[in-house]
Amino acid sequence: MTARSRQYAPLRQLWPRYWLPLVGEGRQGEAIFGASTSGVDILERHAWEANVLMSPRTGETDVFSAYRYAGVGVPVFDASFSQEWDGTFRVVNPAGATLGSVARRRRFLTASATAVVPRVRWSLSSTVGAQYELRDFAAAADSVLGPANSLLRTGTRYPSVFVNSSVSTARLALRGVSVEEGVTLSQSTTYRWREGAGETGSWRTLVTGRAYAPLPLPGYARHVLAVRGAAAATDRRTQSEFSVGGTSGVRSELLPGVTVGDPARAFPVRGTEPGVQRGSRALGGTVEYRAPLLMFRRLPSPLAVYGDRLSVLFFSDAARAWCPAGLRSNTAICLPRGVRDGWIATAGGELVIDLAVQYDVPYRVRVGAAAPYAAPPGVARGGTVYVTLGGYF
Repeated sequence: MTARSRQYAPLRQLWPRYWLPLVGEGRQGEAIFGASTSGVDILERHAWEANVLMSPRTGETDVFSAYRYAGVGVPVFDASFSQEWDGTFRVVNPAGATLGSVARRRRFLTASATAVVPRVRWSLSSTVGAQYELRDFAAAADSVLGPANSLLRTGTRYPSVFVNSSVSTARLALRGVSVEEGVTLSQSTTYRWREGAGETGSWRTLVTGRAYAPLPLPGYARHVLAVRGAAAATDRRTQSEFSVGGTSGVRSELLPGVTVGDPARAFPVRGTEPGVQRGSRALGGTVEYRAPLLMFRRLPSPLAVYGDRLSVLFFSDAARAWCPAGLRSNTAICLPRGVRDGWIATAGGELVIDLAVQYDVPYRVRVGAAAPYAAPPGVARGGTVYVTLGGYF
């Protein structure tokens, strides 16, 4: 049997065929509503997604859209646009009296190219891209925005360029509780400046290394000793800091508008509050012992939740952020001299549950407890109990 060939035409395959309702939270805590959709052609050369959320009370709209082109194989090209109303700020006069409040809208245009070189025993990836951030402000009372040439009226623009790369020999078994062996090295460097003020240009670099070693101990999977280290630095003109503290994980939308978990952090220290330290330099490290406990054969549940594996880990985190002497006057970036200054180290354990919701959506749930055993004055030593999602590293 034969059929007449036709020219490949992806456009009709990219037409949206579904939409999902979304519920989110606006900048003032109000409910915002919208929808999301996406499309991809059969060869996966073209793919896109989009979502829109709007506040019925203010009319403010949050938008995200992204497009990927993989028609040349390597590299893969990505472009995205996003808009978010992310903050409300109080405006005061020189005497400190409140004049009113302004809302900030941030829009991002991003373009990048990613090259991936997969091999049997190692892989390499590199991304080069550029981003253009636009910040604009709005107020109910026009006088709050100030004179015609004020930044609140004109807004600000922040172009940036970035390079990310990584190389990995890490390997994971099908039923492993963790990456089991190998190393991963990655780096991210960004240069960002404010349009019209070239002297504000600033670079920042983050370098991270991970290593995994299997241990010959009994269980349904191999025990693992894992080590992670990270170092970051930026120049003296920086307008953003590195922060230390909190739990690292992933945020996940369990239901439309219902997000749980913790964001990924470069310098987490479990058992402390997020942002307990900040500065233009940072170092951090973690040592973990990971062990399998139980492979579920049957776990009855009245809900569509399916258990897979249970494991446990014991860890120690340590990190520190600081500023060089010449930058300590910048209190937006640096803590005052002597305030929570020094290394923070904690120890604890986690119970890790791998499960799935509706059978085909996997989640990793981590229930843990940690407390500091070394910390400068001003850092609470009581410890915390936490629940989060996703792997640590």
